[in-house]
Amino acid sequence: MHGSNLFSLGKALASEPPFQSQAFADLYGGVTRYRMASGNAIYRQEEHADCLYYLEQGRLVLKVGSPHGKDAIIGVLDAGLFFGEECLTSKTLRPSSAICLTDSIALRIEKASLVRAIRQDTTFGMLYLRRVISHGDALKASLISQLTDGSEQRLARILLQLAGLRDQATGTIEGFDQEALAQMVGTTRSRINYFMNRFRELGHIDYGGKIVVHRSLWQAIFGQDRGETFANAAGSDQ
Repeated sequence: MHGSNLFSLGKALASEPPFQSQAFADLYGGVTRYRMASGNAIYRQEEHADCLYYLEQGRLVLKVGSPHGKDAIIGVLDAGLFFGEECLTSKTLRPSSAICLTDSIALRIEKASLVRAIRQDTTFGMLYLRRVISHGDALKASLISQLTDGSEQRLARILLQLAGLRDQATGTIEGFDQEALAQMVGTTRSRINYFMNRFRELGHIDYGGKIVVHRSLWQAIFGQDRGETFANAAGSDQ
């Protein structure tokens, strides 16, 4: 129903040609590769937005903090995605923090090099444009889910997406505790604990140090009530 979602962008663009970072660097310069350990910030909210980033390897979360000290996870990005696009807008500060969930490799692309490439290379320009549009579509899908789905459905959708289920029977999620899931769903940790225990009792998930998600979760939450395809619930590749 909602198509690909913000929490599963990594595979939504699997059919796209990969970004040729070395060729880009040779032609336009301004590319720096960073190896980042899990838990490190690539950039933080309200830092100056003066460049674009490309996640070459790993996984990261986008987090927003409020003046009252509350944090919210607004997205999870997988390898193969650009982020920090606000450097091309009128915004001068980062609206969120990008934090590595795993050991990651990120490319910093200077704004001047990016602008030059977009103007001179239509192939790159179209690749970048498609990815930015897909990111925007995913944001809209996430908002629709937030407005129309209940907390249990939102949690199930996020678990399916984070597990990356497609044809396999199970998928594994590491690096997410119940507090992080509560931030993503937009509810309390106690509600997440209730739903997680319910899913486990029904045999849809197992969890200890990591979460194992079974395909039966989709059928239980979406298959009968919503008539959705599994790809839509888990994050469409289209």
